[in-house]
Amino acid sequence: METPLINGTALYLYGIVTHPIELPPCDAVEDGTSIDVIPGGPVACVVSPVVARDYESAAIGANAAAQLAWVTPRAWRHHDVVRRLHTATTVIPLKFGTLCGCVDDVQDMLARCSRPIGALLDRLRDRDEWTLSIRINRDRVIERLEREDLELAALCARERLLTEGRAYFVRKQRDQRATALLNAELAATACHVYARIAGLVDGLSETHGAAPSATLLVERARFDDLTACLAGMEAEQSHNALELELRGPWAPYSFVSDRELTPGSGIESRSSAAESQKP
Repeated sequence: METPLINGTALYLYGIVTHPIELPPCDAVEDGTSIDVIPGGPVACVVSPVVARDYESAAIGANAAAQLAWVTPRAWRHHDVVRRLHTATTVIPLKFGTLCGCVDDVQDMLARCSRPIGALLDRLRDRDEWTLSIRINRDRVIERLEREDLELAALCARERLLTEGRAYFVRKQRDQRATALLNAELAATACHVYARIAGLVDGLSETHGAAPSATLLVERARFDDLTACLAGMEAEQSHNALELELRGPWAPYSFVSDRELTPGSGIESRSSAAESQKP
């Protein structure tokens, strides 16, 4: 079924919640409108009306500055609605700019996807999304590596014996070696951190690998255990001046796949102009 989103009024979709729900007070994505719910059995989709043509690429703006000026206030209002829903209940957040042409299509999606919706609501209940950043002190680590790594120590010794002009190329070799060792140290530290917290989180972003940041899904009842574990690792790795920073909490955007909920339903995402980011 194709839904005409070019002319007339469309529905802007924020997220899916259990029903019934008492909606929190908040501003809708467009001024002068309010949020409402479209029920579908034990769940509902939170929506508000928008002018469909305003969400077409030509209306949003052809250049980056125009797109940013149009998207920014609406993205903040979208995030505020989802944040308030997340505070009030369990919410499956939908991507910024998700539109639907009519109530029937929303209800069809809720009915057709009832199984994944129910599974997601169960998985996300009483859980928050957090971003974990992993940092080590560059100067302190390199100072230690200059003592422990034979190749780096030899390069440092050679540099000290040469004149400034001749030492330039040795210094470049030393910097390259130090950077490679530092990156390896950070990757190993990240892998160690993720292994230690694996039993305390319900999800890690699939792309975390050995990267120095990851998105976590954390049950609120286990949050204190997680922070205690992170503090313990910081103390254990004082030689690296390890810093583990959690930012959040947010609604679990990173643990929801739109593909599970919207294909073939007459629901479309108009967020290609600028992907929404966490505030």
